[in-house]
Amino acid sequence: MDASSEMLGHYDYIVVGSGSAGGVLANRLASSQQHRILLLEAGPKDVNPMIHMPGGTAEVVKNKRLNWAMDSEPQRHLDHRRLAQPRGKMLGGSSNINGMVAIRGNAACYDHWAALGNQGWGYRELLPHFKSIETWCNGQPSEFHGDRGECRINPTTFDNPLLERFVQAGRELGLPANDDFNGRCQEGSGRYHANVHRGQRQGTSKAFIAPLRGRSNVRIETGVLVEKVLLEGGKAVGIQATRKGRALHFRANKEVILCAGAFNTPQLLMLSGIGNRAKLEPLGIALQHHLPGVGENLQDHLSLLMNYPCSEPYSMNGIANSAWAKLKVAADYFIRKRGPASHNMVEVGAFCHSMAGLPAPDIQLHLMPTLMYNLTDTPPDQHGVSVRACNLTPLSRGVVELHSADPQQQPKIDFRFLSDPRDLPVLLTAFRTVERLMQAKAWGGIIGPETKGGSDCHNDDAIHAFIRAYVGTDYHPVGTCKMGQDEMAVVDNQLKVHGIDGLRVADASIMPTIVRGNTNLPCMMIGDKCAQLILAQT
Repeated sequence: MDASSEMLGHYDYIVVGSGSAGGVLANRLASSQQHRILLLEAGPKDVNPMIHMPGGTAEVVKNKRLNWAMDSEPQRHLDHRRLAQPRGKMLGGSSNINGMVAIRGNAACYDHWAALGNQGWGYRELLPHFKSIETWCNGQPSEFHGDRGECRINPTTFDNPLLERFVQAGRELGLPANDDFNGRCQEGSGRYHANVHRGQRQGTSKAFIAPLRGRSNVRIETGVLVEKVLLEGGKAVGIQATRKGRALHFRANKEVILCAGAFNTPQLLMLSGIGNRAKLEPLGIALQHHLPGVGENLQDHLSLLMNYPCSEPYSMNGIANSAWAKLKVAADYFIRKRGPASHNMVEVGAFCHSMAGLPAPDIQLHLMPTLMYNLTDTPPDQHGVSVRACNLTPLSRGVVELHSADPQQQPKIDFRFLSDPRDLPVLLTAFRTVERLMQAKAWGGIIGPETKGGSDCHNDDAIHAFIRAYVGTDYHPVGTCKMGQDEMAVVDNQLKVHGIDGLRVADASIMPTIVRGNTNLPCMMIGDKCAQLILAQT
């Protein structure tokens, strides 16, 4: 180390990233009280009050101190549009900027992982980990749910006529009523559950990291940008990082675990010299281990946002465009933790099939009782609703690469959406499903035609053009350090990086294939599972 650098101690385990997986992992390792744990986070502490307000997500996303604010490369098959990629940059990571929809995915997702050769990752083996992290619906344990976990999950309760009409419209289309998408069956329409408790977001910083403060065997460092993993003789021995321009070094006696997410984890591996030789050496990065799968296999849910006007003043657009109404909502929240701001606003949805014979649903719908075109834009004055229609099983695969060897530069993100032509028919069916849903009798005639012209698309070519113009990501990136044994796998079923001792990955990047649903709870499960794997060895 030079004179400007600082050694900040030895730890048994260093966890890089405090998001959905990292926060749970650090909690579990620390709770064993057998080891000294260091948790590193690039962003600040979670002190901004908007972080914990369920209705404050848009304000947090706008804050560049709390959001990595990445962008994809222009997407060739989406009219060459760049897609914004908000990622949480604070204690709690992206668990503090997501929509709080508590979905695990389908049992078929995890059984498929096991069928690919990942022993121990089938649904029945992972169910105890899902139950371990949650206290479900005010402590009502069941076959599928736990009552002792740190993350409080509750039914959504926002009282708005648009929500119930959506559910009834789903039943008109033949979708069964479903009051638990994480139970025995995923298909149907109904109320989502949310990791919201007593009007506050249950991100990992509140649920899993806050209880660690004051423990002598845990150190939590914020504002630390990790630059690379330190390697000696093919073993991870620590971390090189910076904070406010000062170099930092941390040593790991046992293991380093990367939990930085599907974009930053492969970036860190490549900056450390672990990746594809042909991609690293031209950037001047000394190869430590040739692992060609690093950064490959990028997947996300491609999601079509459709917007419909409402002739009755039921939506949130009135509040969003009235300074007095917003002040009243803020006062109601900060004084009583009640009112619209105490809800996540993504409270109803549905799962359905694009065709018969599928093992599980491949389309997910989310309804927002607001006419909105972008998360951070001011909603229009007009009342209305927005529906996200998502392809849950995309076959297109993208890549995360480095622009340079500079750790400060964001990685190159290319989803290559719709590069596999089999993805487009699923979205076409999703489009038609939403159109039928919004024309159902349950709405009582208060819903008008899609505002961007979608309802005027009457043939496949017109719908395809609409999809390419307006489809976006659902902010669920996964797969870039996939688990497996083939030549493109990055970690094994113990989450150990192939060819490197003392180094694991535990976050969305290890998913071989994306789960059918929102990714927050699956990542928490991965953190819990990784802790079990580590503690079983010690």
